[in-house]
Amino acid sequence: MKEIIDRELLNKIIQINGRDAQIEMIQEECIELALALQKCKRKDINDIDKLISVYDEIADVIIMIEQAKILFNQDIINKRIRYKLNRMKRRIIENNENC
Repeated sequence: MKEIIDRELLNKIIQINGRDAQIEMIQEECIELALALQKCKRKDINDIDKLISVYDEIADVIIMIEQAKILFNQDIINKRIRYKLNRMKRRIIENNENC
């Protein structure tokens, strides 16, 4: 499968806008996703515009996370992901043992 994210483009964006500006964009996009998800929980959840907004914000956050992987140390990020997934796995096992 062809890679969807153009890392060369992301590197150019970081070079043009600068590290600090892109970090701010990561923050903004995460906030926008959180707000879109909050709106989606309201009673009129079938509103297609709200759903499209959630999908758009998820796409924006994924793009910004790919930039974060360029801006920050990918090896450390991967180690933290493994740590957190292992912790979740342990909690699930512990919860199943206590039932």
